[in-house]
Order: sequence, then C-alpha cells, then structure tokens
Amino acid sequence: DFSSELKELLKNKSYLLLVISFTILFGFVGGVGNILSPLFEPYNYTTGEITLLGSGFVLAGTIGAIVVGLILDKTRKYLLLSELFFGPLVSAASLRST
Repeated sequence: DFSSELKELLKNKSYLLLVISFTILFGFVGGVGNILSPLFEPYNYTTGEITLLGSGFVLAGTIGAIVVGLILDKTRKYLLLSELFFGPLVSAASLRST
C-alpha cells in the first residue's frame, strides 16, 4: 500500500535529512540563477550565455566538492578544513551584520 510505505519513509531520519539537504541545494541553485540574470543583462549577455555561466558555477561547485571530498578522505583534517571554509564566511557575515 502506497500510503503506508510513504508514512514509513517519512519516519526514516536519514531519508528526511537527505531530502532537506537536496531541497536546500536545489533552492540555492535556483536562487543563483535568479540573481545572475539581472546582474549580467545590462552588459548585453543573452539568456543562453547567462544560463551557461550558471551551469559553470554548478559544475565548478560539483568538481570542488569532489576534490575536497578526496582531500578529506586522504588527510582526515576535518576540523582544519571546516575552519578554512567557514571561518571567513562567519567573519564576513559578522561584518555584514554590523
């Protein structure tokens, strides 16, 4: 029965975390697309060129995630990498809020 299987799936914590993370990433990619269009239209970029630029961002992010994952697998320096990536982000956010 579909409804009982759906209820069981919605009780699975791992599945819910996966759905939430992919939903956030999908929303982020859509948001970047919406931001890029008004930024580049004044410079006479076509919609197709802006789409390619957004696709390049997604591709670069995917490649970066793979490279960082491989580096983490070899070095096991999780805390150091977290500090390198999130330290500047937190600093920038704190400067922005003041």
